[in-house]
Amino acid sequence: MLRERTMKPSRFAATAVAIASTAAPVALADWVPQDLQASPALARSAVGASIAIFQSSAVADTEGGNRAVMWAGAPFATGAAADSGMVHAWRYQPNPGMQWVYAFTLASGLPRPGAAFGAAIAWCRTVDNPYAFGTGFLLVGSPRAPRVTGSPGISNQCAGYAEAFVMTNALGAPTSGTPVPLPHPSPQGGDLYGAAVATTLVGSAAYAMVSAPLDDRIVDGTTYVDAGTVQCFRCDAAATFTYVGEASAPTATANDRFGEALCASGSRFYARVGSETPRVAVFRFDAGVPVFESYVNYPGSETAALEGFGTAIACDGTFLAVGGPGPGRSGPGVGRVWIFDAAPPFALRTVVESPFPSECAGFGSAVALERGTLVVGTAEGESSLLAGMASAYSLEPMTAVATTLFVEADTQGAESGFGCVVASSGLHVAIGAPTKGSGIEGGIRTVTSRPAPRTPDLNHDGVVNGTDLGLLLGMFRTASPNSQGDLNYDGQVNGLDLGIVLGAWGTVP
Repeated sequence: MLRERTMKPSRFAATAVAIASTAAPVALADWVPQDLQASPALARSAVGASIAIFQSSAVADTEGGNRAVMWAGAPFATGAAADSGMVHAWRYQPNPGMQWVYAFTLASGLPRPGAAFGAAIAWCRTVDNPYAFGTGFLLVGSPRAPRVTGSPGISNQCAGYAEAFVMTNALGAPTSGTPVPLPHPSPQGGDLYGAAVATTLVGSAAYAMVSAPLDDRIVDGTTYVDAGTVQCFRCDAAATFTYVGEASAPTATANDRFGEALCASGSRFYARVGSETPRVAVFRFDAGVPVFESYVNYPGSETAALEGFGTAIACDGTFLAVGGPGPGRSGPGVGRVWIFDAAPPFALRTVVESPFPSECAGFGSAVALERGTLVVGTAEGESSLLAGMASAYSLEPMTAVATTLFVEADTQGAESGFGCVVASSGLHVAIGAPTKGSGIEGGIRTVTSRPAPRTPDLNHDGVVNGTDLGLLLGMFRTASPNSQGDLNYDGQVNGLDLGIVLGAWGTVP
């Protein structure tokens, strides 16, 4: 079992003070940080190069909304083969401690040297119930997997690979130790198949999308080099996946790198396309087959290529977030994020700007969006103050107005990669630092919303009195974690909770 190193609290408070010296302070009281490192002794693992989070519900409590699991790719970890890669998993323990606890490790069913297994990951429910921790699958990309065993690194032999791990409970390990392969129907060297992955649940059908951004397309006898494709699969039953078709740009163009960025929500998935004039192509599953629907075009005053429009994309079904990390704006690539409606006519709703443009470059190089919580990461820091940054916002569901929730920054070194990967489940945020550490072992910072305070009015009669005291004493030192008598969420019903009741005596909560 790999060791976990947990540092709690993190450098959160010191970072907040440093930021406040250059701009208005950000309210941080409702979010709790934690630093994770799956295996400090494992050099070159790059933990945090990809992150996925699943959360059971949208409610912030100790049993529902905070039941969660997180997976993080370590594509350069040495498992069964050198640099073959692996995926680490943590479970969230809401009570006691409000912390992530290391759970298990996943490895490729076909470990190959230099495969970069875990470079891209995505989770999908296969039960249409937001509160269920039921059957689902974790999709993992290995974009550097060689066609010929023993050919390491990026080369003309790197066709890429993707696998799905089926789980009956997201909190547990896969039901079978053998992942299900999702092969490219016509693999070619250099495709980088698995560089980006996405999943979505459409009614009762779950889909997996795997991009091959360097895939060559042949149209009417003409070869378009690196035009890019996305291959689509449907999860049928248990560990059975069926290939349903290929998606690509309606008009083939060389070097389009279709699918270099990829996300999905509901019946739609979104793929970046274009090097000269990048935009986002929207596809919809129609009768189980991917069909092109529309483009989301760059709305700025510069050029789409200079602004890096579509470098990162994310969608929660209500809004589509498109990152443009620069360098076309003032300064060394300050960057911004455009928020569009997720459905036609894909109207632009708002633009989110970097909160600290003079300290961090590349704002929008990573984006995540789930349940209205938007997270934006930067590519790198531009000063000694911030070596990397990620900021979180709450998007108002009707107007898309963005309200800052918190800003997290890395002040410990300019090459940690902090903020180049972000993930959100709504109540949980994860920020990757895949190049952190002298051995490039990587790491993750999680930031979690506190659950709603419990009321000392235990019988809910509108007043704190002797009845509530009696109920609390009945639970004293015998109640299990998640008891309503545990008013301070420390996992125990004790004198601290008694003090809360006595302090509220006679009041109406």
